[in-house]
Amino acid sequence: MIDRIITSIPGLAKADIHLREVIKGATVTFTLRVAGAGLMFLFNLILARKFDPAGSGLFYLSLTVASIGQVIACFGLGATLVRFVAEYSAKGDWVGVAGVYRLGIKIALGASLAVTLIVLSASGWMALSLFDEPGLVTPLRIMALGILPLTMITLYSELLRGLKKIRDSVLISSVSIPLMTLIFLVSLGESATITRAVTAYLLSTVMAMTFGGYLWRRATPQIKGAMGHFDGSQLFNTCVPLFWVSVVGIVTASTGTVMLGYYSSSDEVGIYNIAMHTASLTSFILVAVNSIAAPKFSQLYSQNDHDALNKLARSSAKMMTLLALPVQVTLVLGAPLILSLFGQAFTQGATALVILSLAQFVNVATGSVGYLLIMSGHEIIVRNIAAIFAAVNLSLSVVLIPMYGVNGAAISYAVTVAGANLASALYVYIKLSIITFPVPDRFLRK
Repeated sequence: MIDRIITSIPGLAKADIHLREVIKGATVTFTLRVAGAGLMFLFNLILARKFDPAGSGLFYLSLTVASIGQVIACFGLGATLVRFVAEYSAKGDWVGVAGVYRLGIKIALGASLAVTLIVLSASGWMALSLFDEPGLVTPLRIMALGILPLTMITLYSELLRGLKKIRDSVLISSVSIPLMTLIFLVSLGESATITRAVTAYLLSTVMAMTFGGYLWRRATPQIKGAMGHFDGSQLFNTCVPLFWVSVVGIVTASTGTVMLGYYSSSDEVGIYNIAMHTASLTSFILVAVNSIAAPKFSQLYSQNDHDALNKLARSSAKMMTLLALPVQVTLVLGAPLILSLFGQAFTQGATALVILSLAQFVNVATGSVGYLLIMSGHEIIVRNIAAIFAAVNLSLSVVLIPMYGVNGAAISYAVTVAGANLASALYVYIKLSIITFPVPDRFLRK
């Protein structure tokens, strides 16, 4: 059915097998991402309406700390597992798949437990001394227990993505947590408190982790009972650069929240996070396409099929830009109205929403540049770009947030996201001779 739809669309009728596979995978993923984005939007809406900006700010501060812990615990394993599972499964090497899976899980489990203990022991200091929010102590401690399940959810999602089980990957990474948390939150009714909302989120992560483990075992009967083997040094050498990419990535994503919590109040944290989550509606199509495109990039690069890689990268960027444009226009023109749905107090973030959404549109328009570099073995370049722009974000935040609050945080983040993606696009051209911008092909012909 999807093949017939693709054939009927002008411009896609002549799509090659690789683009068709991405479109088919992205169609399923896009549908699930829409569902996940809708559920997350509803969750944020209910959270904001129940607890106002200050209460929402406490939730997002605790979630941000847990997210930082989760990224550290993952140790760069996410993209690494996609790369090697895609490579070995394509060759039918299930011993290799078993080896990289078991080694990766062992590392993640140990790291998760260590990070959880650190956050638990430091939660009082962070709440009282760093953020000056006594009401944050309990939410932080509860959310710290979610670091392990969040880590495992990430790894199961990436493992399934490496097998091209995109539907299952997206179900556990984007749909299950907001769906279950929303159900818990609605069932609480008027008895809902921030502590109970955080507990609901924790329970949802545990359930999603369990579901992810089931989906992985169902997808890989070939490795049942097989210990497998994988070179630990090879895994380590690949993970370390990607670990730093992940760390600076979460630092970039979290700087606004953390520094607003430090310099300002939980009210501004809540307003900023609602604007940030709403702006991400522009770029969720990029996440959907990346889910299927990343293993395809790895496969085509390993096969030395540069023409197919170039065509896939450019065609997917063009498709994403066209799909994201209507969302972008809606967010820019309707920012105050959209934010008023969360409560009148949140309309203070309208300017921030416009700024953040423009940055996300640049993210989409440059295409899957980060994954192109990673899947072609240039993860160190990605790390360096991420580190440079994380420093830019931190520097801008120190200057702009005390002066402009939420808008200062938005400007800092927008400059960082747009700059990092433009730099990555430049290196994709330098290293792979691929121009990902959706420029008509006739302008590129010599």
